[in-house]
Amino acid sequence: MQHGISPPLGGQTGCSDPADNGNTVKALSQVDIVFVVGTSTFAIQQGEDSSDRYMKVTITRDDRLQWTYRQAENGWLLVCETSVRLIIGQEEGSRIEFGDVIERAHWSEGQLYVEDTGGKATSMRVTDGRLTL
Repeated sequence: MQHGISPPLGGQTGCSDPADNGNTVKALSQVDIVFVVGTSTFAIQQGEDSSDRYMKVTITRDDRLQWTYRQAENGWLLVCETSVRLIIGQEEGSRIEFGDVIERAHWSEGQLYVEDTGGKATSMRVTDGRLTL
């Protein structure tokens, strides 16, 4: 193995699709968002049978554990390292950025509460398709 040189994704040279290593279970186009947390990989996918009245979201951890949620509204909150994002359909509808890394987040009585590593607590809610403080 040569240091500093990585083989092409998929492990094959001359492969027309870098994601195809012969063992690919899901096409990359089916996965909307992928996160790596520690040693785990989380894939978040919006279901094809989603509609204007509800949204189906599937979260898969390490290709082994899977949770599927069916939401009445077509929107969800994504808490990232330094931001909170409102996702409507497959688009980012609104975002709030923080100056520090978010350490904790929880939902209570229609509001999202976040605390950053500096100890600053912030609450927000979704109002008219936007995140508001």
